[in-house]
Amino acid sequence: MARDLNLKVNLQALDKATRPLRTIASGATTLGRALKDTRGELKGLQALQKDVSSFRNLKGAADQTGSAMQANRERVRALSRELASTATPTKALTRQFQSAVRQGHALKQKHNEQQRELQGLRGKLGEAGISTRNLGQHERELRQRIEGTNKTLAQQEQRLKQLTTQQKRLGQAKAQYESTQQLAGSMAATGAGGLATGSGILYAGAKVMAPGLEFDAAMSKVQSLTRLDAASEDMAALREQARQLGASTQFTAGQAAEAQGFLAMAGFKAESIQAAMPGMLDLAKAGDSGLAETADIASNILTGFNLQASETGRLGDVLVGAFTRSNVNLQMLGETMKYAAPVAASVGQDLETVAAMAGKLGDAGIQGSMGGTALRAILNRLSAPPKAAADALDKLGISAKDAQGNLRDVPTVLQEIYEKTKNMGDADRAGLLKGIAGEEAVAGLQVLVKQAGSGALQEFVSTLKATGGEASATAKTMADNLRGDLSAMGSAWEDLGIQLQEQQNGPMREITQTLTGIIGGVKGWIAENPKLAANIVKTAAGVGILMAGMGGMTLAIASILGPFAMLRYGM
Repeated sequence: MARDLNLKVNLQALDKATRPLRTIASGATTLGRALKDTRGELKGLQALQKDVSSFRNLKGAADQTGSAMQANRERVRALSRELASTATPTKALTRQFQSAVRQGHALKQKHNEQQRELQGLRGKLGEAGISTRNLGQHERELRQRIEGTNKTLAQQEQRLKQLTTQQKRLGQAKAQYESTQQLAGSMAATGAGGLATGSGILYAGAKVMAPGLEFDAAMSKVQSLTRLDAASEDMAALREQARQLGASTQFTAGQAAEAQGFLAMAGFKAESIQAAMPGMLDLAKAGDSGLAETADIASNILTGFNLQASETGRLGDVLVGAFTRSNVNLQMLGETMKYAAPVAASVGQDLETVAAMAGKLGDAGIQGSMGGTALRAILNRLSAPPKAAADALDKLGISAKDAQGNLRDVPTVLQEIYEKTKNMGDADRAGLLKGIAGEEAVAGLQVLVKQAGSGALQEFVSTLKATGGEASATAKTMADNLRGDLSAMGSAWEDLGIQLQEQQNGPMREITQTLTGIIGGVKGWIAENPKLAANIVKTAAGVGILMAGMGGMTLAIASILGPFAMLRYGM
């Protein structure tokens, strides 16, 4: 109670101490905004005054040009009459006439340009409420408004200087106030030190064991998703694997448990989860992504290609090989595969081929869902071509299917398309490719045909088929630094907390359940003995008040200094 009272007093004192500074700062901020607005208004008025002056000057220049045009017309007429009345006009007369005509054209062009500029300025001034028919009056009003704005600006600047000076004085007074408050604070700290030390010990213990509580909750989720019994061997193996991975890798046991949960949601059984997890960790580290996110991506691709969990290592090697050699990352590949994998698997195209095509599309900026949509359309239209695609393939003399009706190796088909179209005109080639791939996927087909024609796509496919162990090697390289060491240390520290929590989990749960029963019993006894319970509560409250009064005496003495400091600061 004394501690809460002291906290309340300190907070009130702090509010009073900082209120003058906050008031001045708020006033300075408001005045600063007003000063900015005034300067903006002055700038606008000056720009408007400049437009008025420009209009007046341009109007005078246009009038002069008009007079020159009229004089030129009269001269052209005179020269024309002179030419007409002369049977054999001289060359000098002819040159004068031609020169006058050219000058007339130039004057007309200049006059038209001036009229357009005048019209633009007239519209701009009209939007500002200034009529060009009464320009003199508006100029006088503008000068008056500019003078008034300048006066306001000067007044605001003077006020801001005054606020700055006042803020400086308050700052000095606040520094003296804080010095006194520091003395009071040191006395209060002595009184509260014991309480803080004890609380810190309890907090540290809870902090160390907290990972164990979170890990238990994560494993309970895995248990519910896999529908295993808590005491089963499979559940114990999953728990042990998560612990082992958390203690020996840069990922924590809790993160490993979350990844197991994602695999379970994808339909993986306990043995499949255990088989997939090591490769999943390598892929997550190499792809610099979260373990749970990586598990989600990898399980989707495995399911899309009808691959077993035991092939997670191969999947990781191929994906790492793809995104470390092309302009895509793990998330982009996952998004592309989400669209393309089921179709590719259904028409006999393997993981490496689709990953290579996704990488080449990524190099051309066709990434993520865009790449997946394009690949899906290309595979669908090659395996079951609609009329436009069938006509285009027939025209090229290419069959995308083999004698058994299966889709041939797609890079080979793409290479044949390249050979058949490389000597065509751009428009003819584009039309055929559009017929094959359709409107949305033609850009992707153009990229892949070019890559297959140069042999780069086939070379990439071969590279990805020889990437065994690449995910593990890349993950080790990326973790071979201080950051990786710190992550590993953090994972080991968390596993220590899990170990401590597991050892005390049974007794702690028993104590918690026992306390719950005791609390229920006490509640029932109080309901049956209300008068006796009231007397016990009053006695306990009296003892508590006495102890709080003695324990808070030091804090009370320290708090006396606060009002004196506040009084001095206020004066």
